[in-house]
Amino acid sequence: MVAFTRGQARTARRSSIAVVAVAFAVSIASGSAGHALPSLQGLLKVGYLGCSQTTGAVQGYHELGGMRMWETIEYGGGAVSRWANPATSSQYWALFDEAYRAHPSLTIWWQLCIIAGDVNANLSDAHLVLSQLHVHAPASVIYVSAQNGYVAPHICGIGPPNGPAIAQQVADDLVATTGVLRGPHMSDLRGSDSAGVGPTETDSGGCHPNEIGRAKLGANLLTFFG
Repeated sequence: MVAFTRGQARTARRSSIAVVAVAFAVSIASGSAGHALPSLQGLLKVGYLGCSQTTGAVQGYHELGGMRMWETIEYGGGAVSRWANPATSSQYWALFDEAYRAHPSLTIWWQLCIIAGDVNANLSDAHLVLSQLHVHAPASVIYVSAQNGYVAPHICGIGPPNGPAIAQQVADDLVATTGVLRGPHMSDLRGSDSAGVGPTETDSGGCHPNEIGRAKLGANLLTFFG
């Protein structure tokens, strides 16, 4: 058994703290580069919030073998306006908080989904959600992405036809003005009536990803977050 002087003990404690700090710094840097170090993948999780499209993308990520993101959360209907509205937001924040308690995350991915309203209305709501996100996940690095679009002429019947474009404008504004970071670009999905050649990537409703679509969106997350 080795005895330490008080000075040596303080030095040892400072060294331990430094090692932990470096590990967290590496995790943030690796997330921003889109690649996690293998030695940290089992320790650090990427949290997320969004809507059913987000759920499908994360499900696809796990189906491809991704290990860093939270398990699949059913965020059905979780448009920006519903995360912002006190009358509807509690159900979503309850799901987020449960996952965050299990895996406090230094990296959060937020996918913006639009169900109603124009750019200004959704931008105002997004600022409300962002302020709450800083409370629910303090000190986390936040990445923002728009909801996926669709290969023309296919249009999802949920929300305004230009919903993906609205989401992208809101995401661009948040990145430019609030300090959040740009997240992964989510690929357009092919509907049954999309132009060109390729398999249908949506379910029968024409909005949510089928198995092929989940793999496509999951690959976007896997490439970015590791």
